Parts: sequence; structure tokens; C-alpha cells
Amino acid sequence: VVIKPLTPPHADKLSDEGEGLTEAESREITSAAELLLAIAGEHDTHIVMPRTHASKYLEVKRPLAFFDLVDHLKAGEARGALCRYQDGSTRGLCFDTDEEDEWEDWRRVSRKLVQAGYIVIFEESPAGRGGHLWIIFDELVDAAAARVAGPLLRCFAIARSPTAGRAA
Repeated sequence: VVIKPLTPPHADKLSDEGEGLTEAESREITSAAELLLAIAGEHDTHIVMPRTHASKYLEVKRPLAFFDLVDHLKAGEARGALCRYQDGSTRGLCFDTDEEDEWEDWRRVSRKLVQAGYIVIFEESPAGRGGHLWIIFDELVDAAAARVAGPLLRCFAIARSPTAGRAA
């Protein structure tokens, strides 16, 4: 799957002195940042999750930029975006949970999605509870229609679970 970047890469932002990235690593970071920028969508603001601030999330009053995502990928500040475009389309969906039962449901859903040919990223939380299930589309899709599919997929996974219908 090739997704063209929304803005031209800024290669000069990739090589801070002393980082020691190989050319291949720089290319991988560039490609990943371009994909993240395409998934992030178009908005006038985004969020940052600074490690040293009392607030978990801070709003940044400018669009998310390529260099923000390069920093994010290099273990800089975590960033977040709405992941949709002004016309209501999206390139990806994210489902987030901290609940163990729900996480296991999403694990089953992710396997089914991969078997059906979807591009899925199953990302466990560094805190050790839950995580994110990302579904990445190779072109823009209607965000509302795609979002409706998530709960249906989870219900399907629950219904097909070997423990479905058992009393807790």
C-alpha cells in the first residue's frame, strides 16, 4: 500500500546532530511520518502529550506537521489528531480500551480482520492494560460508515468467542 504524503518531506528535519541514524532508518521514519500525516487528516489543531506537564493533553493551535511526526517517531512528544478529513473521510480508525475483556475481544477482531485482508495494527499499551486497534485503509473512506463497523465487529467477536454465553 502506497499513500502519497500530503506535504513534501523535510529531510533536513530528520538528521539532528548526534542521532546517528542510518540512511535506511531515516527513509523508514520518513515513510512512517508520511503515512501518519495521511492518517491524521486535516485540522487546524492537534494535541500533544508532554511528559513533564501537569495536564495529560495540551491543544496545539496549528495543524499537525511532518516534523511533529518525525519527532513523535523518534520518541519525542506523543501527538494526537482526529484522523479524519474536512469532507468526513478517513484513512484509518482507532479503537482504544483499557479493559481486559474488551482488549481480548479486539484481539479476536484483529485476527479476523487480517484474515479478511484488512491492514491492522494491534498496539498494546506500554502501561500493560489494553491498547489500540488500528484499521488502516489504502484510500479515503467515509469515516461515519467505517466507525459503525467497529462495534459490529466486536459484537461478532464476542458472539464467536468460546466463552460467549457463560456466566461470569
